[in-house]
Amino acid sequence: RPEVVKMAPVIRACRAQRIDSFVLHTGQHYDWSLDGLFFTQLELPPPDVRLDIRGGARDEQLARTRSAVREVIAARGARAIVAQGDTNSTLGAALGGLDAGIPVVHVEAGLRCGDLRMAEEHNRRECDAFANLLCAPTELSRENLRRENVEGRIVVTGNTVVDELHRQLSLLPAAELSGFGVAPKRYLLATVHRRETVEDDATLRDVFHGLDLAARHASLPVIAPLHPRTQQRLRELGITLGGRVRAIPSAGYVEFLQLHRNAALVLTDSGGVQEEACVLGVPCVILRETTERPEAVHVGAARIGGVCSGDILDAARELLCSAASWENPFGDGKAGERIARLVSEL
Repeated sequence: RPEVVKMAPVIRACRAQRIDSFVLHTGQHYDWSLDGLFFTQLELPPPDVRLDIRGGARDEQLARTRSAVREVIAARGARAIVAQGDTNSTLGAALGGLDAGIPVVHVEAGLRCGDLRMAEEHNRRECDAFANLLCAPTELSRENLRRENVEGRIVVTGNTVVDELHRQLSLLPAAELSGFGVAPKRYLLATVHRRETVEDDATLRDVFHGLDLAARHASLPVIAPLHPRTQQRLRELGITLGGRVRAIPSAGYVEFLQLHRNAALVLTDSGGVQEEACVLGVPCVILRETTERPEAVHVGAARIGGVCSGDILDAARELLCSAASWENPFGDGKAGERIARLVSEL
């Protein structure tokens, strides 16, 4: 999902600049609400090429993606490949480009959390090591790349999430929350989906206890759009959410954006939601021990709450009583245009 949102500005910019390009989708998601809905709401045409890379261990996903993308490159005569983010799909696609001997462009390069237990940290480091063009979203991400002495060209472009937020906010009504049963700034918003959180029984229990404590402290409900995997794990563990934490199905991009922009506070283990919160002016509790987006913490927009209920409550309490005013460190909303121009020069 983040790749669809963050590549949308690049896709539009390539077409506006008449750059001959096509969209390749690895087909990771099987649920329309996690995939097709995003293309529809972002007003993007369907992918030109769709693979079916689902399931399997990380190494298997990487190998299948690498091989399939290499074949697509050969069949279509692609001269460069642009990959976004830090998923298995990202690294697999970039490796397919490396095998094919064409330039690899890594969008959102240079993010680092330092936690090598995370597959995402390995993916982004490996991709940056051989990418020809590294589109760093911030000065901090550029410095990370310089310290690692990567060989590719590094350019600070800003983060494309800002582009898409600017576009969507210009189209959406200010406070459309019909169907959710809440009023603007009278609820907290939460997302929990990362594997290291969801698959550890004790961690998942403690995180949801922390959400309940935060809701109790704020005297506000928590609206939690949950990934299907998270919902399944809650059922397996018999975790019953109290009335203060209300689970709803995964929301589309537009619906989630409306919930996000009007929340009093967001609690999340998502990297993209951390960025969006910072741009939207919504304080954010990070439900992890580390973050690859420390810029939001540096400007006062976010706090690391970890995965222990007491720490989550402390972070929420601190943010709820602080002024929600900071500078957006993630760019000016023109990253897609810059990246498209750089690609055209390859």
